[in-house]
Amino acid sequence: CHPAFPFIFAHNRDEYRARPSCSVTLESETGVACGRDAEAGGTVLGIHSLRGHFAALTNRSCRRELPSSRTSRGRLVEYILLHGPDSVKAFVSSRVFDGFHLVFGDVLTEDPQLEYIWCEAPASGRDSAPSAAGSQEVNQGIFVLSNENVSVGESPWPKSVWLRTAVSSFLEALPSDPLVHDVQEGLAEIMGHADAPPPGQEVASRSSIPDKRSGPFL
Repeated sequence: CHPAFPFIFAHNRDEYRARPSCSVTLESETGVACGRDAEAGGTVLGIHSLRGHFAALTNRSCRRELPSSRTSRGRLVEYILLHGPDSVKAFVSSRVFDGFHLVFGDVLTEDPQLEYIWCEAPASGRDSAPSAAGSQEVNQGIFVLSNENVSVGESPWPKSVWLRTAVSSFLEALPSDPLVHDVQEGLAEIMGHADAPPPGQEVASRSSIPDKRSGPFL
């Protein structure tokens, strides 16, 4: 990302604004730094302050209704923060989740190792297995992710393409020893954009996404 920062991460909470949440805090009982979902108890972004386990999640665009017995996606992030990334795939396969994208790994090193997995919700509420899923290692460089449905072959959404270019230009313009505050402020400004794509560039599966456009997510 930048010589002074081996790992930089920016995240937008992909959730209804009315859903209650708790502010970010360092939990003395777990060692985890995160904000909590006050409704289901999980989190969408966090890091273990001692072990370096990191995870962040965003939704996949889908309006299919699933049974109320499904596990909150925020519990997936919580599991990684507490137990590490090694057994996350077994945890995913043993439960029913709404569709998601997840980036996770150990980051308190000079060479952070990250992986990306995505999972599509079951084809029916009675099916415990996801209808599609996949994973890949996250290579060095700028990795951008929104709520595209990669399993159906969608091209990156316009906001994702724009974000990669904007972040790349921002990082290249930073001095060799930038202030953390300046990096945070610059990324917050970039991530705060919420423009509709130009005419003709809307996602083909328009019925599967919200009517209002939003900013980039991961």
